[in-house]
Amino acid sequence: MKFELDDKVALVLGGSSGIGLAIAQRLEAAGVKEIILVSRSTDKLATAKSTFCDQGCVSVFACDLSKHASVDDLIGFLERREVNVDILINNSGGPKAGDFFNTDLSDWQGALQSNFLSYMLVTKHCMKGMIEKSWGRVINISSTTAIEPTAGMIISSSIRAAVSAFSKSLSDSVADKGISINTICPGGVATDRLTGLVKAQAESSGRSYNDTLSDSVAIIPKKRLADPLELASLAEYLCCEEAGYITGRVIGFDGGLMRSF
Repeated sequence: MKFELDDKVALVLGGSSGIGLAIAQRLEAAGVKEIILVSRSTDKLATAKSTFCDQGCVSVFACDLSKHASVDDLIGFLERREVNVDILINNSGGPKAGDFFNTDLSDWQGALQSNFLSYMLVTKHCMKGMIEKSWGRVINISSTTAIEPTAGMIISSSIRAAVSAFSKSLSDSVADKGISINTICPGGVATDRLTGLVKAQAESSGRSYNDTLSDSVAIIPKKRLADPLELASLAEYLCCEEAGYITGRVIGFDGGLMRSF
């Protein structure tokens, strides 16, 4: 199956590493015309750009999704360049771990901006061009906590679930306009985010990192972590013409970890 994406422009938030970068690389391989990588770190963006075969098709923009003004700057950049985004990948670092009693208002406010409001604002900007073209793809990178909340990830559970509800609501409004909106919920993907969570868990329990990681992997039916490029293959498929009938879905990518179905 050949995915015809050669005339498309993709905007990838959190695109300098991990899942975001893997998706951008898969989209390049699928022939996307232009890719815009967004991340806080200019150094990481430069390094990420160097990994592409055709660096001429890749542009970068430094944006801190946790700051409303920075998101406005990103939207202004897209407006000045008159970029019509066909594929939007909403992706950002996860909220602070902790239960209800170990999180404060600033943690919640930061997560709301980084992991929900930034997605909503960028999606709203991109939606106009997608409607005009009668074609668009929006993919939100979320977490299994959106489907199966946990006490120790209460902020992630709450904000990620809000993204899923937002996406479903919006998908119903634009489904007849050639636009699909879906959410992928990773669990057990080998990223810096996962490494940080395992390190924090190891420190709090007084156990070694390797032992803690082994325990985390052991509960996954697949008995291994996923490579970000595996998840990127799913995102690539959801972007293609052949997957246009799939919309409003929240899709687990977890090696069988979640007990729900």
